[in-house]
Amino acid sequence: MKNKRMILGITIAAMSIGAFGIALSTTVKKESPIVAEAAQHAGNFDLYTYSGSYYNGIATDASYGMNGSLRTTLTSLIFPKGWYKYSSDGSGTLSEQLQKADEDPTNSSNMVLLYTRNSITKCYSKGASNWNREHVWPQANSNGNWGQDEAGTDLLHIRPTYETPNGTRGNLKYGETTTSSPLTYNGMNYGYKAGGFFMPLDASKGDVARICMYVWVAYKSTYSNLPEITSTFRDYDTLMKWHLEDKPDELEGNRNDYVQSSKQKNRNPFVDHPEYAWMIFGEKCSADVLARAKETYPASGEIVEKTLSDITLSNVVTEYPLNGTFVKPTVIATFSDNSTENVTNLASFSGFSLSTEGSQTVEVSYTYNGVTKSKTYEITVSAEAPQPEPEPEKTPVSIRVDNPKTEYYRGEEFVSPDVYLVYDDGSEEDITGRVVFRGFDASKAGEVTIKVIYEAPSGQIFSTRYTVKIIGANGCGGNIIASSVILSALSLAGITLLIIRKRKARVH
Repeated sequence: MKNKRMILGITIAAMSIGAFGIALSTTVKKESPIVAEAAQHAGNFDLYTYSGSYYNGIATDASYGMNGSLRTTLTSLIFPKGWYKYSSDGSGTLSEQLQKADEDPTNSSNMVLLYTRNSITKCYSKGASNWNREHVWPQANSNGNWGQDEAGTDLLHIRPTYETPNGTRGNLKYGETTTSSPLTYNGMNYGYKAGGFFMPLDASKGDVARICMYVWVAYKSTYSNLPEITSTFRDYDTLMKWHLEDKPDELEGNRNDYVQSSKQKNRNPFVDHPEYAWMIFGEKCSADVLARAKETYPASGEIVEKTLSDITLSNVVTEYPLNGTFVKPTVIATFSDNSTENVTNLASFSGFSLSTEGSQTVEVSYTYNGVTKSKTYEITVSAEAPQPEPEPEKTPVSIRVDNPKTEYYRGEEFVSPDVYLVYDDGSEEDITGRVVFRGFDASKAGEVTIKVIYEAPSGQIFSTRYTVKIIGANGCGGNIIASSVILSALSLAGITLLIIRKRKARVH
């Protein structure tokens, strides 16, 4: 791997203090004016390459785009299986876990802070008193979603920083700035601020881009009003450029490894498979940035790239009354692998006005991964033309769970019920294979609430819940049956009910 490890030509005077055995107290409530442990890194650590099996279930013919099957599959795969407490310090909390996740690859006693890129001694007892927990995607830019739950306490989202850089960034969007005057803290540069944007060091640009992409993909099916990444990034071109210019390093790879071993049990896919970034978000980038992304991060063997070959139109309405309502034709995209997709709602329609009489040309265009295909057709707008009757559309209104299994033995595997999408006209559609089930835990006895989530192609999210009961271990189930047989036999032999009850209790 190409080594990017560089050390700034900065000698922090406080390091000489450490030589005399003076340590920074972990119980100080405010940041010390001198950071005794600081050793700022000018660049990233070694570049990182992932070789594990976490993504083996990704389909090789997955479709790209923010609503493509690659993204929806990743959303289900990388959603955390658990979270740590945000609001306190100590064992089992976010503060403690961040120190392990952000451990310095060159010094296991230290942790690396995000914006200053410096390595400081871990401080377990009062982690957040000497450093701060930075929401890389600020709560203020999340439509009120994060808080201190789920995404708001996600180890792959939150990064440790000093309070001053954290406060300076605030909820500013990430973006390129033109200022040449760096922001500094205790002699360390940590970025630039101008024009309402915050730009971190070059060595942190890719980190924040990949974190924001992770948060959007991981929680797309969780928050119905989840905003686009541009609520916290200047634009998608900047997001992609930073991802290209600052490649994943071993610090990010180690974080993924640690988080997968934690109760979250997930990974950031844009660290492990940087090509996923353009496969999902490339449709929002300019053509030159997308081309550069494909060149920098070629498609791996796990995903077969397909290109747009053509579009075809059907159900075309050619006569309209003056000031009538435009009816979209059906637009079908054909790809290089011969697959097809209805892209009517993703296509653009231009070049005409129904407020002007006469013959007009409608241009229909659709863009996929930087390739645009267009078709045109002629319409006539006339004061005498009849208003075309649009095809009746039905709207999904809810989902219904049919015959769910409601009792499980402890340790038993989850059994998916049938799930139907219900429309406003009363019709239903079987969507069992397209829903996500969350909350099932058969590790201990008790009641568990299962949340069923379905994301429609339009992006609309439907959910419902039902409760199951965990009644014992798998082995216990067999013993219960055996007990029934024994009790029947004992009953025939005239054994008292009291003895039977004691025998049953001992079996359990």
